[in-house]
Amino acid sequence: MASSDPALVGFIIKIIPSANISDEWVQSDWASLRVVENLVDVLIAKNLIMFMDLPNGA
Repeated sequence: MASSDPALVGFIIKIIPSANISDEWVQSDWASLRVVENLVDVLIAKNLIMFMDLPNGA
């Protein structure tokens, strides 16, 4: 999902009304989130963790 996706932008604005999507901090958070998501995908693919090991909210 692109950081400019309208659904994502709408969600961010809904939960953080003062968020400016072009804000450097928001862009940094999205980049960090992508890194964590990719890391979890790799760990699951290599059977180092299982999806069931993650908390229910994940």
